[in-house]
Amino acid sequence: MHEIKDVQKPLEILMDVAEHADLADRIRLSIDMAASSFFDVTRNLYTYGGIAHTAAELEATIREIAKKFPMLYIEDPFSEGKFDDFTR
Repeated sequence: MHEIKDVQKPLEILMDVAEHADLADRIRLSIDMAASSFFDVTRNLYTYGGIAHTAAELEATIREIAKKFPMLYIEDPFSEGKFDDFTR
């Protein structure tokens, strides 16, 4: 499996396609982050884009995505057992 270096790139591509089809103002994006799959329990860090991040840094990335793209839904933004991360 290839790791995506820029987590926003797939969303940018989808929006480029939507704009090309003149649909950008009619769609909303949804993503399942499945954050448990890139959470390191021993280090208590989320690794994406080749870099380890704290929960606060992941939250900042999620907020940036939500501001930049027409998001409808973001599923599993934090590791399933990290209830404190969900309360941020």
